[in-house]
Amino acid sequence: HVRSRRQRQMCIRDSCNLLQSDSNKISKSSTTELYNQGAYNKKENLVHKILGFYTNYLESSKLRYFRLKKGSSILEVGCGKGNFLLNCKKKNFSPYGIDLNIRVNREVIKNNIPVIESEINNLINFENFNRKYDGILIWHVLEHIENPKIFMSQLRRYIHEGSQIIIAVPNSNSLQFKLTKKYWYHLDPFRHYCHFSPKTLSSII
Repeated sequence: HVRSRRQRQMCIRDSCNLLQSDSNKISKSSTTELYNQGAYNKKENLVHKILGFYTNYLESSKLRYFRLKKGSSILEVGCGKGNFLLNCKKKNFSPYGIDLNIRVNREVIKNNIPVIESEINNLINFENFNRKYDGILIWHVLEHIENPKIFMSQLRRYIHEGSQIIIAVPNSNSLQFKLTKKYWYHLDPFRHYCHFSPKTLSSII
């Protein structure tokens, strides 16, 4: 993430008490520019390479949250470099990925894993992946969505009765947030629209 004085933004709450970044203070930079810097950069710096083993472990551990049979289809919204997709493929699942800034590594392409580049704020745009999925992973993505309520509503068209959805977001009710407040790392006014507590997250699901 990129840090600056703009990190010290004000936040507002909507009618459901959902903490949101003040839209007037969110960066107006282009999407391409915002997701080509800091932790989102396609090029790995020395820190990324040093932490590579640990991050790969974290990616592989995400699959443990699902209780799916081998061969099940799993869609990752916000697939990043595609490490989770690769792990799914190696474990004999059928992975699919979507991201607004394709930066998957060569092994993902080599394994013919379907990945499309699309604006993730509107799931209706995912025409190429218009099917039902057994599992959907939304890992630290929902805070990037301008209107998460509409996003979750649209998500229903991609699931069936037995589908499993795994969601992870920074916790705005955490001790870390209470201690750091406006300096909280995950406020990230450049990219984060919403900030969830367990209660507010439950209210939109």
